[in-house]
Amino acid sequence: MESRHPSVKFRFTVYDKNLTKRQVFEGLRGAIINSPHYELEDEYDDPDDVRYTIEANWYSPGCKWMDTMTFVINEQFNEVVVVGHSRSTNCCPSWCLIKSKVTSYSDWDKNEEHLKEVLGKVTKSYEARLVSTVGRHKTVHPPPPQNSDA
Repeated sequence: MESRHPSVKFRFTVYDKNLTKRQVFEGLRGAIINSPHYELEDEYDDPDDVRYTIEANWYSPGCKWMDTMTFVINEQFNEVVVVGHSRSTNCCPSWCLIKSKVTSYSDWDKNEEHLKEVLGKVTKSYEARLVSTVGRHKTVHPPPPQNSDA
């Protein structure tokens, strides 16, 4: 049975050696705060400087459908690593349902796009690796190259 709340988790390795994990944390925070469709929900600044966590919500432009996102920023083998998780809530204000007479909702598989949009405002130099999905999810990154000798 298909999940009513699709989610996706990615591991992003940041290749820009000029960015520290603190700078990535601050950049993600700024990208969320300065975007009209995102709202900063919470942030955890680890006092031991081990990792940073940001929780945010994304709202659709029209009826304000909501997705939740979590970014955990840490360092592994001298590389900044961001684990991003985005989950569709299938939640919107009651006025939206009344106004639009919506009886079902499709999140348009935007979870991955939201993660990459926010991280893309901090750096374009990263590698994304899919960690897990729940429910329906269509990947938006390009497929691997095909062997033309077949």
